[in-house]
Amino acid sequence: MGSTTLLLRLLDYLRVGNQTLLQKELREISLLSVTPQTNKQNSFSSYGTLIHGQGSLLPLKAELNIAPSTSDGSFEKKDDVLDAVRKLLRAFPEMAHVPRVKDWVLPLHLAALIGDTHLGSIILSVFPGAAEHRNVKGKTPLHFAAREGHLEMVILLLQINPSVSSIVTDKLKLPLHFAASEGHVDICQYLLAVYPDGASIKSDKGKLPLHLASRFGNIETVSLLSAIYPKGLYLLDWESSPPLHIALREGQEDVATCLIRQCPEALRLKNISGELPLDIALRTSPTHIVYEIIRAWPEGGREVLENVGENENVDEWEWSKIELCLRGAAGLFGRIQCHRYKHLNRTGGAPSFEDSTSLIRQPAEELSISDEKCSDCQHSELLPVVCIENDSFPLNCSPDVTSCKRQKNEYLPLHTILEISSCSSLIKRILEACPDQLKKEDQFKRLPLHLAATHCVEATLGIAESVLRSYPEAVSHRDVFGRLPLHVALCNKAELPLVLILIKENPAFTVEICMTKDKKFSSAFPLFMATEYDCNIDVIFTMLSRDPSVMDSLMQWQT
Repeated sequence: MGSTTLLLRLLDYLRVGNQTLLQKELREISLLSVTPQTNKQNSFSSYGTLIHGQGSLLPLKAELNIAPSTSDGSFEKKDDVLDAVRKLLRAFPEMAHVPRVKDWVLPLHLAALIGDTHLGSIILSVFPGAAEHRNVKGKTPLHFAAREGHLEMVILLLQINPSVSSIVTDKLKLPLHFAASEGHVDICQYLLAVYPDGASIKSDKGKLPLHLASRFGNIETVSLLSAIYPKGLYLLDWESSPPLHIALREGQEDVATCLIRQCPEALRLKNISGELPLDIALRTSPTHIVYEIIRAWPEGGREVLENVGENENVDEWEWSKIELCLRGAAGLFGRIQCHRYKHLNRTGGAPSFEDSTSLIRQPAEELSISDEKCSDCQHSELLPVVCIENDSFPLNCSPDVTSCKRQKNEYLPLHTILEISSCSSLIKRILEACPDQLKKEDQFKRLPLHLAATHCVEATLGIAESVLRSYPEAVSHRDVFGRLPLHVALCNKAELPLVLILIKENPAFTVEICMTKDKKFSSAFPLFMATEYDCNIDVIFTMLSRDPSVMDSLMQWQT
């Protein structure tokens, strides 16, 4: 007991709810308060010192009149305990100045933790400087009150000394950081009213109050802080994560949805690991979060799928999330009339898993496009799903194809992924989910095998073999430009393993001419295309060895 004052001990016991020690201390005080004046000093000497480490006693005062609230000498109610503490402080105001040795906490710090404004007023009346006193970690009583959510205590401290709102701890945290972490939006409002620049102050880890609010998931606090300091939505902390990444990583769905809608530009930001918000959402978030991201930034589906690596465990991804990314990558995410889907659960904000899947599985050609708001629907927001017109053209095609525009947008997931990715695990996952896509033609009459041939990497060899096992006729199928899959492969500098797969069933394909309208390659033999596109010598040798007569045909074609 010699390391702290009696007042600090009582407040500590009250804060942590240690009733045994609290009642023991108070019973001793109540006995002292009724002890005859002549015996007070001796009685108190046997009990212990009031001031730590001094061995001296403060003089007892007659107005210290603390009586138990029950017949057995205990203090039953918290209010009775606080009343006893207040009486002790009035009798010995010097205690308000004495900090606890181990952490330099004053009685006002503990009063702020408890949230007793009456006790705080008494302490401040005898020691106003306590409001800006910092403990061993640099925290003022306002930091404690802000963290615990005691609004009245916060108001009291700000009235006494408004400048304490700008005091930072040893970790450079303001009281606003603590209030934002705990989601005390009302306290944040008062702190920002006094010190609005606090929204832009970073902690020692580069975290704004907005970063902390996003992590701990209070949507009202996030909205308030982002309105005061919009730039914070784009700033990275020292872990190189903006608020949206933090909310997604911590599973704060409501906050993530709010940030997506409030700041869709943040969807393009990457953290230190090079991850987009969509990358995190695919692994950790429910489907409706992925839906929100894709409808705000459809192109994000393409960017994420393009960068999926072979080490990514795509088997753990929900199919509905993959399909949403495919829709976005294919440009099949537009706007439709909301009354057609007014049965969806929109009252809670984001759609449910069933809502999302029912939307993305609608055939594109069956959906009508309209920006009109229906009169019988309460929700003015239109639900983005798909669009019909899209002039963009898939990548990885030879120049003579790019002048042709799409006539319709049919959802072809296997074509889409083969256009943008060579990740074998992802392609296999989509192939397993959509086996019927092997025989599907796109608007250029290309089969998936044509697109697999454009990659010409080892990862697509298994895909090409799978396609041919299920649909051998694909190898002889020509697209709208008269090209076989072999021609497409050679245009993309195919290597020998892929060429062998494409000519395995019929070596005569080595003399099948290309029927493209491109004058350079019109009626060109595969051998000519292989030499023109600088394919490896083993590819050229293989085609010659399979049918040496192709050289005569090539010479005749050139003349």
